[in-house]
Amino acid sequence: MAVQYSVHDDVALLAISYPPVNALGYEVRKGLLECSGKAFADQSIKALVIVGEGKTFPAGADVSEFSKGTTAEFPLTEVIAHIEAGPKPVIAAIHGTALGGGLELALGCHFRLAVPSAKVGLPEVHLGIIPGAGGTQRLPRVTPAVKAAEIISSGVHLSAQAALKAGILDRVIPAGEDLRTAALAVARSLMSSPLDSMRVSGRPVVGGREALSELAALKSVVAKKARGMKSPVACVEAVQAAVESASFEDGMNEEMRIMFELFTDPQARALQYAFFAERQAKKVPELQQLSPSDRPAQVQSVGIIGAGTMGAGIAVCFLDAGIPVVLVDMQQAALDRGVGYIQHTYDSKVKSKRMAPATAEKRMSMLRGALDYGAVSEVDLVVEAAFEGMAIKKDIFGKLDKICKADTILATNTSTLDIDVIASATFRPDKVVGMHFFSPANIMMLLEVVKGKASSKRTLATAFALAGPLKKVAVMVGNCHGFVGNRMVYTYGAEAVFLVEEGASPAQVDGVLEKFGLAMGPLKMSDLAGLDVSWRVRQVRRELACDGHPPK
Repeated sequence: MAVQYSVHDDVALLAISYPPVNALGYEVRKGLLECSGKAFADQSIKALVIVGEGKTFPAGADVSEFSKGTTAEFPLTEVIAHIEAGPKPVIAAIHGTALGGGLELALGCHFRLAVPSAKVGLPEVHLGIIPGAGGTQRLPRVTPAVKAAEIISSGVHLSAQAALKAGILDRVIPAGEDLRTAALAVARSLMSSPLDSMRVSGRPVVGGREALSELAALKSVVAKKARGMKSPVACVEAVQAAVESASFEDGMNEEMRIMFELFTDPQARALQYAFFAERQAKKVPELQQLSPSDRPAQVQSVGIIGAGTMGAGIAVCFLDAGIPVVLVDMQQAALDRGVGYIQHTYDSKVKSKRMAPATAEKRMSMLRGALDYGAVSEVDLVVEAAFEGMAIKKDIFGKLDKICKADTILATNTSTLDIDVIASATFRPDKVVGMHFFSPANIMMLLEVVKGKASSKRTLATAFALAGPLKKVAVMVGNCHGFVGNRMVYTYGAEAVFLVEEGASPAQVDGVLEKFGLAMGPLKMSDLAGLDVSWRVRQVRRELACDGHPPK
């Protein structure tokens, strides 16, 4: 049973059990409708509690149904409407994450409480759509309309305390208190309470029509940031509809219209393809069902060789993950610039209120600069981020091999060079791996884990597992010239250069592609990464071709 029904004196407990994340698939929707109907009809039941089994409250819709068409069976909008209109109070007891349809379900309940570690949000925008089960209409009825539009158009996840402050949650229970016990107590306290004021759909939009001017301004900001993406702007428009519509039902009709328009758009299909592709990338066959000796090693300290823009950005990634970093460069001036870059990154976050000063100070305290490789002798992982030249990298790896402890993993951030040749400079080729970050490393999400012919499963598993704390999307790639990302860049980068040679200006070329949706044009990207890096890559390709071994 996807929804387990149990009775606790005069309260019915509906426990959703649909591993791994209790997605609101067909069986869950059907179970919620049937079990809530059963409880509403039972005269001995005075209130209901909805809770998730396992690690989370429903973490969203079952996205796999999008391509199957089964979302039309027991639609979530009807399930939520049935629960909200019911004659008895329904309490949503949230742990883990209540995202997308999970939060929409909670908003259809009459009371929402959560554990302190819970998170809520409406991230449908990342799939090229808007919340389609009342999220755009109910959220602005519990929090100010502009706040609701910001939450929905960004897809941000809110902490329990932030959601409580925003009015999305009614209570956050103390840490350590049992969620179900607390929810049953709340249910009993609400048994005789009138339900009309607790039905979110019956409330007015917070801020009323006075919010329209702020929403219009937000729409302009979102459109500028969206770079051609339709769903972020549509999210704001759906909240505007909540303000402008004569009734909740009219607003729901407009939400449905916008949702259908987006759902059939190529952008949504592309984003949903990317969504599934990211998850498929995590399923590396050789890293499934690892033996104890092959499982990821604990990385509690990291050394980074090279304090340039890339090395400093990689350092920020590890510091943000709470992992101490030793940043090494052979030149004091270069080291100072690298440390300065990291400090500036955190100062900017503090200034924009994206980070507390104490947090920034703590992260900088985990950073140590050094001018000697000996400073990384005891770290668990070294990431080399030096110039893109094989002789330089082999020299560095040969030195690290002698200095670092025997079980230290040696990773290279090379964007194009042969991992096996680099590994040949060591007596531990099984512990050599590629970890290719993309510039700027502390912003771009892709991490290529490059497999050498001698890289052990434990080495690969460790590098791959680091993507989680580093907040990266890891992709396992083979050892070929340019790997995956740069092999694609070569082609469209060359075409961009041909256009300039034929008379277009760099600004024109980049402008067209940025209007199309790229965050940065290919020529700007080359400037950011460093034209010297591109030059070095071309020299290597030329040398390989001259040796009779063209790039694979």
